[in-house]
Amino acid sequence: VMAFEIHWDEKDNFKLDVGDELRYSFEQQFKELDPASKRENNPIEILNQLQELTKKDPTEVSKLILDIVTPGGTGLMILMDLLGPANNSNPDIARNVIKWMNTLLREQLPKEGKIRSRTKLQERVCILGYVNVVLNFCHKSYPSLLRLEAAEFAKLLCFSNSYTRKMLCACGGLRVLIALFDWKEKVAPPSNRRISRPLLPFNFSFNSSSEPNSNSSSPHSKQKQLNLEKDLVERKIIDDVQHKLICTAIDCIEEIFKIHDSPKDDFCRLFCEYGVLPRLSRSFDLLKRVKNDMYVEKVVDLISVFSGGDVLVRKSMAYFWKPVLPHVMDLKDHLLEKTIKAMKMTCGLKDPTALDELENVGMIQVFLGMLRHDRREIYNQVLLCLDMLLDISPRRVEKAVIAGLIPSLIKIARKDATMIQIIKKILCSLPMSSAKVRLELKKHGVFTYYLSWLSEASWRSQALSSLSLWLKEEKRFVGQLVTQDEPIRALTSVCVGSTISLKQLSSLLPIMHSMIDYCPKLGNVLSDSSDFVKGLKIYLQNPLKNDPIVIGIQTAATEILHSLSQQTSNLRDFEDRHQILTAFERVAQDAKMLDKVRLYRIAERCYLDTKWRVQSSLNGSLVLYEEREDEDDCVDSHGGSERESKSSRQTHDTATTDEYLKDLDDEDFASG
Repeated sequence: VMAFEIHWDEKDNFKLDVGDELRYSFEQQFKELDPASKRENNPIEILNQLQELTKKDPTEVSKLILDIVTPGGTGLMILMDLLGPANNSNPDIARNVIKWMNTLLREQLPKEGKIRSRTKLQERVCILGYVNVVLNFCHKSYPSLLRLEAAEFAKLLCFSNSYTRKMLCACGGLRVLIALFDWKEKVAPPSNRRISRPLLPFNFSFNSSSEPNSNSSSPHSKQKQLNLEKDLVERKIIDDVQHKLICTAIDCIEEIFKIHDSPKDDFCRLFCEYGVLPRLSRSFDLLKRVKNDMYVEKVVDLISVFSGGDVLVRKSMAYFWKPVLPHVMDLKDHLLEKTIKAMKMTCGLKDPTALDELENVGMIQVFLGMLRHDRREIYNQVLLCLDMLLDISPRRVEKAVIAGLIPSLIKIARKDATMIQIIKKILCSLPMSSAKVRLELKKHGVFTYYLSWLSEASWRSQALSSLSLWLKEEKRFVGQLVTQDEPIRALTSVCVGSTISLKQLSSLLPIMHSMIDYCPKLGNVLSDSSDFVKGLKIYLQNPLKNDPIVIGIQTAATEILHSLSQQTSNLRDFEDRHQILTAFERVAQDAKMLDKVRLYRIAERCYLDTKWRVQSSLNGSLVLYEEREDEDDCVDSHGGSERESKSSRQTHDTATTDEYLKDLDDEDFASG
């Protein structure tokens, strides 16, 4: 008593100051924990008494534990001994020690956003190695309540300041935080029980009337009922602890990403290597089922952080989505938008393995469901995801189209023009996929959309290329559509229109030439269009320049006119009206002067072939173009032999033409 300042009350009895009394009580009780005292007091009772003292003045107690010295060492070292190997057989002691330490640390956290420098207690706790010792108790092999206190200790370090967060990471805290997601499943109940123990929600309340035999009055039934009730209540506590551990782990991971001295990509990589993503996905599923919206939003925020990581992290994200997808459509709009952006980062990798995994977990069906969402921001992001997901796989394209992709795209295009470019890109890529996809194109009338896009300068080439590919695969169906009046006018305006730039024309004319080769009926109809043929002749009449674009235009125009001359029903009349031989001859002369060998060879070949066929038609020795469909419909009993005769004459004439041109090549183009 003489060590403290003495005061006297009104009755002349001495007493201690409140602070000195607290110090005296603290020292007396703390010495009971000292192993050197060799007293056999229960450490748990002493720790509970110290916990009560701490509630009176936490700040003073945090100073006292740093200043106290006993024969067994300082205060912190005595607590360290209580956590050591000698006390592992009694987890309750460890739990109470950590619980008391958490009370001291919790009082020194920053208040209301105010940042404090690290306190002496926090610094000493980290330096003396408490972090390593306490974090060991987070493993799932320890009792759940002990794990909860150890997790709370880790959380206090994360929420304290940057120094303690770094100490946590340096002591292997990242692996420990991931271990908090793991759960040791309880042993299954014996088979003679009436019901098994389900994983109950955290708001579970036991109702004995739900048991079938609850009204039984036998002692055996009542005892069984009590055992069942006790078992289920215990399970509820375990589920509550699991819930808290998961929430604590999520809070700590969020704080770890606030360390500004290290890039987030480094932490993302480490967390992924330690296996955080599958645990986060399972936790998302669990939190969504128990309707913990606050932590569902935190998981979504963490997903956004990981989706912005490096390539390896984003590849790992492909295996994250399977447990998440069933709940995605139930998210609030702002969370759904964040989730879709994370999906977009995964799809943007264009990695075949990652995209195959997304397909296997059902991402395509989820995206198609999101396209029906009312908010523009959401279905616009989904369109970007689909564009990347379907870009390199005809199999995924077929699966999406069969599931209803085309009507969804058309509906969005009609009501909102924000992402019309992406919609057009997806639709223009469909004809090259499969027969099932083209069947859906027929069903939904996509041909009219291709035709309308021919009038748009930025989509002429893509739309015409789609028509060409579709025509190549389905000549009869597309050929009937493309040879009608409106498509012919659209094709004419595209190829010979005055508003078409030369650069665009150099890409359109080769596609048009391919279409004419695929469908002779189209060439026959276009040969009767004076505007189309005159427009092509104008390109040939223009002076030839040493310009690749001009040379490409004249090359394609020459080949188209030659194809039209082959497919016209009256070659002599076609030549008389358009004088294509003169145009071919002029192009050949200009190409020869500029030393353009390829263009010269093409123009000269077209000139000689057309001239020979015109002369042959005058002599009646050339079989002109006849439509195969009309010929098949008009076959009679003598048609077979007549067709064989025509075919033999045409084969003979073609062979004669080829021999003539081959001789010409050998003689005139040997030097070239």
